[in-house]
Amino acid sequence: MDQEEFDAVLALHTLWLQGNPAGVRANLTGNELTSVNMGSINLQNATLKRVDVSAIWMGGSTFDYANFVGATMMGTNAAGIHAELGIFTNAYMSSIYMPNSYLFDSLFIHAMITEATLTNCNLISTVFRYADLRNSNFTGSDFTNSDFIGANLTGATLTGCDFTGCDFTNAILNGADMSGTTIESVTMLNAAMRQVNFTGANINGCNFTGADLLGAFAPGINIIDTIMLDTTKTSANLNGTTYTTS
Repeated sequence: MDQEEFDAVLALHTLWLQGNPAGVRANLTGNELTSVNMGSINLQNATLKRVDVSAIWMGGSTFDYANFVGATMMGTNAAGIHAELGIFTNAYMSSIYMPNSYLFDSLFIHAMITEATLTNCNLISTVFRYADLRNSNFTGSDFTNSDFIGANLTGATLTGCDFTGCDFTNAILNGADMSGTTIESVTMLNAAMRQVNFTGANINGCNFTGADLLGAFAPGINIIDTIMLDTTKTSANLNGTTYTTS
């Protein structure tokens, strides 16, 4: 689909959003849009299943409730998008650039988001079950009450993130940087956390039962009201770390 064809679809979708009977809800399923400018537009409630929007500009656009199931978004610049309740299940999003985006309550189940940039994003109540998030940068993002069950965050940069209420059951975080993070009321059951950097993290009211913390780096932090049953802490640097119960 070229720019002219896309603009025609967008115009009809805009009318539909306005409640104009002449409008048509956008359905771009399966289209290749790699030559299209999708920046600063409103495709709220649009269907974009299996579209290819690789390496294009989508910055500043609104995609609330949009369906990107199976989409290819590799290397796309989607800085500052608004995609509340967006559906990105099974999407291919390697190297996507999405800083400062609002992705509240979105679904990234089984999505591939490797080597990506999602810094300073609102990712509250987002579902990343079984997603591949290896080596991505999430610095400063808010993940409160998000679901990372079975996700792979190997080598991810998570500095300064808020993980309050998150579930990392069976997740893989080997080599991740969690320095300066808020880790309160978090479930880490059987999580693989080898060589994770917890420097300056706030760990309170968590459950690390069965977690593998081999070689983890957490010097001088205070771990409060946290269950550490059957954890592996071989070679972990916990010098000066204190365990407190209230």
